[in-house]
Amino acid sequence: MELSSSSSDAGGVSVTSVLAMLMRHIRTAQVESTLQRLSIPHDSYELEYNILLSAAPTNSSSSSPSTTTTLLLDAAYAAGLSRARVVDTATAYQVCYQRKYPTNNNNDDNDDDAEKKNKKNKVVMVVDMGKTQTTVVVLGPNKKTNEKEDDNEEATTGNNTMTVRSSIRSKTLGAGSVDLRLYQHFMENEIAAALLKKKNTASSLSNKSQHRLLEGCKKLKHLLSQLPEGQVTVENIMDVDLKLSLSAKVLQELCQPEAEELKRLLGRALSEADLVNNAEDEEELIVSSIEITGGGCRIPWVKETILEAVAAKTTTDSAAAAGAVLSYSLDDTSAALGAAVWGEEQQDNDNDDDDEAAAVLEETETRQALRSFEEKLTEFDQNFQDKADLMNRIEAHILELRAAKHDRKYGKLLP
Repeated sequence: MELSSSSSDAGGVSVTSVLAMLMRHIRTAQVESTLQRLSIPHDSYELEYNILLSAAPTNSSSSSPSTTTTLLLDAAYAAGLSRARVVDTATAYQVCYQRKYPTNNNNDDNDDDAEKKNKKNKVVMVVDMGKTQTTVVVLGPNKKTNEKEDDNEEATTGNNTMTVRSSIRSKTLGAGSVDLRLYQHFMENEIAAALLKKKNTASSLSNKSQHRLLEGCKKLKHLLSQLPEGQVTVENIMDVDLKLSLSAKVLQELCQPEAEELKRLLGRALSEADLVNNAEDEEELIVSSIEITGGGCRIPWVKETILEAVAAKTTTDSAAAAGAVLSYSLDDTSAALGAAVWGEEQQDNDNDDDDEAAAVLEETETRQALRSFEEKLTEFDQNFQDKADLMNRIEAHILELRAAKHDRKYGKLLP
């Protein structure tokens, strides 16, 4: 998620206002309604929300918040949230993985020196390919604690904690790109041949037909993620049911541009992680595990591309020789879990530092204006909902009158 303070639509509603609408809906329709079902009064205590930011910070060394973070907190205040924090996806994955697989027990007496070294220098790559974007995060030992000049106790403790060594994201690469490749392929072949046979132009394919074709391509992609060949039927394309068939090999050839983009993305993430020059023993850190998550990572050529990219950036002969294996320890909920754990840790740190106002959203002129606008929209929505409920009750009453028999409650009112 990347926002701009100047972003707005033709109606003058800013992106921040739209986000505020979404956050208010989540607060009222999800959180507070759940607490109500559990008979927990939500107004008896202050809730703290952890907002997950899907893009890594543009400048992690800067102490000032980014524009996107500021807009998210502004939207949270407008939505009526009194306490909120923003955490990026890379940190959320790091916290979740650290909680599930802690690395602070490297000094196990049962481990030999080689195994202790592998645990301390463990590097994990997380690849999350959704429908519209792909995020790559490299987790490993802290770069600073790998330097020999830091020999104090604090540095020694840091070696046992995995940190985010690099994080990168593509806003254009995702599983939806595969759908579009299939769509273009069939539009240029099967659909073009059918239109030529009917002597029609490409514009003769209606919007609904194009949507059905795109949905058929999506189903075919799902089949080819599990089978070497697949076939689906798309109904009512130019008054006929069109059969689409393809092999996984042809799909891989069609998606070569996406595979190259994924290789560049992974290579850049590994380069920024600087695995060669930061190891304590001056040896290259090796990616020992590749955590893949997201629907796009189920596609076979995506898995192959990930292994090839890791092997290409490693001085060993292959990714298998380097010990890199695909793992499914993380899932679609891991980022949210990491954000929740991170927020809990931050809250504990605030209590230790006696800083209770760390997550409290301060009131500013901009935030107050946004909240006023959001309250007006909320009032408008409530009035509209009340009118709709009243109309539904009137219609139900009329239907009851029409269905009533003459000898019943409303019978004497009927002609």
